[in-house]
Amino acid sequence: MTTHGAVTGVPQAARENWLAQLLGGHWLRMENEFVLLLLLAFLCAVLLGQTRFGSHLLAVGGDPASAESQGVPVNRVKTLAFCLCSLFAGLSAIVTLTNQPQTNVSLGSGMELESIAAVVVGGTLLTGGRGTILGTVLGAFFFTAVRSQMIALGAPPSWYVSFVGIALLVVVTINTLVARRLRAA
Repeated sequence: MTTHGAVTGVPQAARENWLAQLLGGHWLRMENEFVLLLLLAFLCAVLLGQTRFGSHLLAVGGDPASAESQGVPVNRVKTLAFCLCSLFAGLSAIVTLTNQPQTNVSLGSGMELESIAAVVVGGTLLTGGRGTILGTVLGAFFFTAVRSQMIALGAPPSWYVSFVGIALLVVVTINTLVARRLRAA
């Protein structure tokens, strides 16, 4: 409200802060954002695959009523999942701002379809209960690579949105067939 939706930039002193340098600098000739992504992906993979909370999260995602009948605290798991989602969204905003201090406040608007498509292409079932962090990261890399190539080829932006939509339809169809096959087995 105080900035009226405008970002005027981050002052030079704030950009030189140790935390801004940690989140927006370079380690081992790689951008810190990439190193942070790998670290968080590893931690989330361990959380999802090796902890009780991860098992509960997959159970609630698959069938909340069934999970509750097995003693899973569904409301607590959902609350923690939303809190983690919010934490990661805030962290990504901070990392983006440290890397691109002149960013636009609407950065990321309209990327909802791409995010869902990346998760589904990565192998997560839309019905819930199955998915991996590695698959999600690979799905995001896939769409990033496609976007970069389409820009390099000079394709109009509408083509990329169309590609994402078509890819999502194809993957959802495959996803539905896999889910049916899993239920039958």
